[in-house]
Amino acid sequence: MEADGSWWGPWSSKPVWGVKNVPGVFDSHTLPPSHYTRPAGFLGGTLASPEPRALRGVSDGRDSMKGTTMRGMRFLTVAVLAAVCLTATGCSTLTEKFKPAPKVVVLKARVASTDATLTGETLAPGRPRSLPLWPGSKVESSTQAQTPQGKSWTSAFTTTDDYEAVVKGFAVGLKDAGWSSEVADISTDTEKSSLLTASGESADALFTITRSTDSSSTRIDVVVTPK
Repeated sequence: MEADGSWWGPWSSKPVWGVKNVPGVFDSHTLPPSHYTRPAGFLGGTLASPEPRALRGVSDGRDSMKGTTMRGMRFLTVAVLAAVCLTATGCSTLTEKFKPAPKVVVLKARVASTDATLTGETLAPGRPRSLPLWPGSKVESSTQAQTPQGKSWTSAFTTTDDYEAVVKGFAVGLKDAGWSSEVADISTDTEKSSLLTASGESADALFTITRSTDSSSTRIDVVVTPK
């Protein structure tokens, strides 16, 4: 095939500038490349504008912003999924962590009882079986005496329990044992004191509960008389 001229100049390892192709003569020059990649920074022998920073692998800040946004979206998605899971299974998870379940201890207030355990002196005979006494109290004295109505029973006790707790505990204990009772406050400036009158099926009882301001114990005096 013959080449009848060309739109490019001679192309070889040793180009001859200014020489044109001659019609009818075989052109031994190689074809020009399909594309030409110019040396970076040069165009036609002159310094060209530098390539965009992003093309040279240098971030202009937008890539960083995009990465931050994507990480934020992923974090938000994980947070939402975690919240849904916690809502659905959070209670059961916490229950599993606290097995066995903690025990709830309910402290019951102490009350006077017919089977109260006592310390100190031995009780004299004549006490009505249904008469409640203060648990853990110490028997200071106990006697039985003959009266025109019958035998009376008198005893004195002390306890370190709080004065108000003893008064309330006797009111509850007497009611539980089937005694009716009334409380009167006779306190003074130097002593807390209450009179508790009770009536049972076969006897009456008078409780005097006192505690001095400088005392560390509460005193209980009981007098029981037959009906």
